Amino acid sequence: MDKLIIHNIDRSFGRTRALRQATLEIPTGIFGLLGENGAGKTTLMRIIATVLKPDAGEITLGDIKWSKDSHKVRQILGYLPQEFGAFKNITAEECLKYIAQLKGIKGSEECLLQTERVLKEVNLFEARDRKVGGFSGGMKRRLGIAQALLKDPELIIVDEPTAGLDPAERIRFRNLLRQLGRNRIVILSTHIVEDIEATCQSLAVIKNGTSVQFSSQQELSTIAAGKVWTWKLSNDDYNSLGKDIHVVSSKIHKDYVEARIIADVKPGPEAEETEPTIEEGYLVWNMEQE
Repeated sequence: MDKLIIHNIDRSFGRTRALRQATLEIPTGIFGLLGENGAGKTTLMRIIATVLKPDAGEITLGDIKWSKDSHKVRQILGYLPQEFGAFKNITAEECLKYIAQLKGIKGSEECLLQTERVLKEVNLFEARDRKVGGFSGGMKRRLGIAQALLKDPELIIVDEPTAGLDPAERIRFRNLLRQLGRNRIVILSTHIVEDIEATCQSLAVIKNGTSVQFSSQQELSTIAAGKVWTWKLSNDDYNSLGKDIHVVSSKIHKDYVEARIIADVKPGPEAEETEPTIEEGYLVWNMEQE
């Protein structure tokens, strides 16, 4: 399958520049777009989904050009926006049949077949006759993915899909994304590092509208090599750490606290250098951009 090529995308809202020559090459599989809230992720997702037009730049997939072929783009696209709204007083099956018709799926029999197929894919088939208003947050997200899967799209965009979900639903959703990425391009936009770490083969980070692509999670994590330390401290020593000590995480034990710390130099005599995680690589990258 062809790569999705995003080349020099600019977008401004008045005097605010949301994207600055964003450039990415996205292969088949799950691609993570990581960034803080307000970094420009949702703007880029909406441009890829043809909801917004860029001020400059081009997006292509094979011979399809976004600037010229927006109708063709919508035929191969499935999109789960950050806020997925659905009528509360209709069933999941009725909701998907309605969206199937909006997507141009013709004939009541074909609509039913596609609706049943996607409900099974997202494990909502047994709940097909339940009203959407009674769904949990995770079930609504899965319904959102189901509507994105109608017409079997080549390209799927999911924007902050696990925000607000409980841990069990988040794990279910990640497993679903892994299945979807086997034979299509899935773009996962999120500020949650764990979601990227659990699902994505390749990724990019975005800050202040500028994108940087990494070939692997390890490439991002190694940015923090030599800067991550594990330090075992007494409770009193831990509580007295100065504000200049950047504690990433800590584990409380019976007699001590084990802290993970980002620092350019060894923060204390008993601190030990440790292998960085993708989150720590991302944190260091962010600090270097400031």
